[in-house]
Amino acid sequence: MKKTLGAIVAMACFALMSAVASAATVSYGPVNIGPSPTGASGSFGLQQFDPSLGTLTQVDLYVTGNSDGGSNGLQNLSEFDGSATVTIGSDITVSGPASLTVLTFPNNSNTGPVAPYTGAIDFTFSGPDSVLVNGIPSVDSDNSSIFVGLAPYIGLSTVNFNYGSVANTSANANVSPTFSATTAPTFGFEASVTYHYTPVPEPTTLALAGLGALGLAVAVRRKRIAG
Repeated sequence: MKKTLGAIVAMACFALMSAVASAATVSYGPVNIGPSPTGASGSFGLQQFDPSLGTLTQVDLYVTGNSDGGSNGLQNLSEFDGSATVTIGSDITVSGPASLTVLTFPNNSNTGPVAPYTGAIDFTFSGPDSVLVNGIPSVDSDNSSIFVGLAPYIGLSTVNFNYGSVANTSANANVSPTFSATTAPTFGFEASVTYHYTPVPEPTTLALAGLGALGLAVAVRRKRIAG
């Protein structure tokens, strides 16, 4: 009998530890946005966490941004040799409740020498005094997590996320003055959310834990009587 009670208590302890220590995840998405002209903004929804699954403990937001097209050129207008770097791309921001924010920066850059000014403005940026970058498809991914302020993510509907974008058209040179011109790229992204939670214990686990607790109580009572 003592061995049986001991086994029950051990099983109960194991069941309780499993119920407390277990963790699970569920993911929704991705939602695909774009392509859109860089500078556009908007919103989209992702599925909330179903509270019947358990207790929500963490929310992860994953974003893969992309940029395509556009151009950025720089021409040296000085009488000196130099070098320049031009970039074309999109800076994309996606944010949800409780300051859950992800930034991505898909872009293309080109660095090269620039000869002294040739004497005429070149809008094609094809001469030796110029550097040009043409946007080709580029991607950048990042993610972010929150552990507090999770209430807006819990429910049976959707949680709202906002997004925005600005063009990355930086142009830098170690000579001055310079002339530069850009055409805007397009952007897009995909976003998904992962919920980390502690599951609600299964009925069999709760029953086993209760049986073990009862066995433990009986064992303690018998020990007191014997003592």
